[in-house]
Amino acid sequence: MGRPGTTVELDGRRVCGLGAEINVNHISTLAHDLGGAVVSEHRIGLDAHAVPAIAVVDRLVDLVRQTVSDLARRGLTPAGLT
Repeated sequence: MGRPGTTVELDGRRVCGLGAEINVNHISTLAHDLGGAVVSEHRIGLDAHAVPAIAVVDRLVDLVRQTVSDLARRGLTPAGLT
């Protein structure tokens, strides 16, 4: 009954989610498109116990900026950061 439905699909190839991690021995970023494919990944080894916390956060901010620039060059838009 009623009108036939219209199928709508998201094209997740131009939108991605961005993750950032501080670990004991590294910091990293990872971006996935909405289909789950990895589109950018960066990792820097460091001893988080030996480096002041503000320096670790500053390095992670730089890595996030690098990843966002990488995504922009590829025509991708980060939709969120976790």
